[in-house]
Amino acid sequence: MSIAAVRRSVSSARAVRRLGAVALAAALTVGLSACGGGDRVKTFTPSRMISFGDELSFIGTQTVGGVTVAGQKYGVNYVVKDQAFFIDGEYQTNDAVLSSLSAETYANPVYSVDTGALRLIREETSTTFNTSPVHKRQQRTLWACSLEGRLWIQVLANSYNLGYGTACPADKTGAETYAQVGAKVDDVIATFGARRGELREGVLVTVWVGQNDVLEQLALVKVTPSQLDAAKTELKARGERLGQAINGLLSTGARVVVVTVPDLGKAPGAAGYNTTVNELTQAFNAGLIGLNGVVNDGTKVGLVKAYDLIKDIAENPANYGSINTTQAMCNTSALFKPDGSASSSLLDCVYDGAQTVGGSSTVAGALLYSHLWASDYVLGPTGQAKVGALAFTRVSNNPF
Repeated sequence: MSIAAVRRSVSSARAVRRLGAVALAAALTVGLSACGGGDRVKTFTPSRMISFGDELSFIGTQTVGGVTVAGQKYGVNYVVKDQAFFIDGEYQTNDAVLSSLSAETYANPVYSVDTGALRLIREETSTTFNTSPVHKRQQRTLWACSLEGRLWIQVLANSYNLGYGTACPADKTGAETYAQVGAKVDDVIATFGARRGELREGVLVTVWVGQNDVLEQLALVKVTPSQLDAAKTELKARGERLGQAINGLLSTGARVVVVTVPDLGKAPGAAGYNTTVNELTQAFNAGLIGLNGVVNDGTKVGLVKAYDLIKDIAENPANYGSINTTQAMCNTSALFKPDGSASSSLLDCVYDGAQTVGGSSTVAGALLYSHLWASDYVLGPTGQAKVGALAFTRVSNNPF
């Protein structure tokens, strides 16, 4: 199955459901307060995008069965699965033959990937017909990383005809992400230094990090509740440190989109600690966008208020299409790698668009855009798409 064939296979209903950046941008009104700077001087159209951050901006690879699969995201991966049968290498289409083949027992899986390393092929040989004629079965999983369930950075980049083709070969080119799962503020600041030479006029930088810093401090407060004020002070300092590091990038000529940490107090994992998590999140954001944080004059930095957006969605889900805001979409107790081995990573949370072979690893009743959160604290495709649309609006409106 080619990428083009997969695109054709997506139903019109799913296409209507797709959350395009431009359409969403027109609908979103939360968090659009001006970043200052007066009327727009000119329309800024980036020639390149570079992204820094944590799992919310991550697209990467995973090794399965000795081969590398590309385009995996930490959250919900939109995949298309199918199954094919062969007799002596000849592809079978006859229904009666397929019925007979599917009833056989297969073993000894061998893994490979096709063009772009996007589709993982698991090929097994029949235990009955393993010599002439040889019966084989292929179970194929395509990571449609640019088709549905795009990350916020993809929504933004695609709006400018750019994409993260290095990480997701089916995407457009012209953008790179250096985000890493689990990254915290100091990790991202270190990456700034390593990649500074890539920044120049015409480059749009995106930065979204901080939630792992918040969760780190939350874990300490759960053990010692009296440390809440100290944790808030620490997070405010980290936010300021990130803001100042972003300011240091501006002399390169690049423009920066910085995203506040979403209201993690509304996340499913915050149950029982909602107020504490909210206070910790606000402390970090206060440092990031406060007087000692990022320069917020609108001419070089665009501020995307994900905190306000996610808070509003969580409190008024009906205004956004009756989104499920309380339940995590990924069934973390039933995650499996493509080779069938157990997994604990959201890289292996998949939504099977075809609903054919192997199914999805999402909770019962979940649709690709039905839930705000992928896991306890990680946003799902809906949250990602809405933040991406908000970012596009910010870049479009800022006097860059």
